Amino acid sequence: METDAGSFEINLFQADAPSTVANFVKLTTHSFYNGLSFHRVIPSFIVQSGCPNSRKGASGVPGCGGPGYTINCEINSQTHKMGTIAMCHAGVNTGGSQFYICLEDQPHLDGVDTVFGHVGNMDVVNALKEGSRINKVSILSLPVVQLNSESALATEANELDFLLMQAQKSVNLIQNLPQQNSNGY
Repeated sequence: METDAGSFEINLFQADAPSTVANFVKLTTHSFYNGLSFHRVIPSFIVQSGCPNSRKGASGVPGCGGPGYTINCEINSQTHKMGTIAMCHAGVNTGGSQFYICLEDQPHLDGVDTVFGHVGNMDVVNALKEGSRINKVSILSLPVVQLNSESALATEANELDFLLMQAQKSVNLIQNLPQQNSNGY
């Protein structure tokens, strides 16, 4: 994620929150997040973005918008520690595009919001201010299973089958997300 304050990477937890990750990837590939601001910054708590009403020229109230559809919560065993990225929602199964990054551990949020990744380079995240912009979000790589060189020949077919199955699951998740809305997302 490239922001006014610098760049940081997000490690997505596909195994723990497959639909949430697929939604984030979908929105990213449609450039949904590019140009949005961090509309909520609370020191020692969180920075929040993902609201299309925070885009320059938007008429809605920042913090009240989304992609035009909702996704289900995927509460998992990941905890809200410093650097956690989680999906915002206004109630069960009402997430969509808004997310937050924890600036410190927030154990009171465990089991409440879907944790779907972890951020590296907290120096950049800590430098974000209310109004800081997301310039561009890119998907740099998808999860890859590494083969052990000693067992590569014996397990190569199984590993390839596994990778193909995981890729198909990701495609299915993305295809099963709500189709484009009037905003094109």
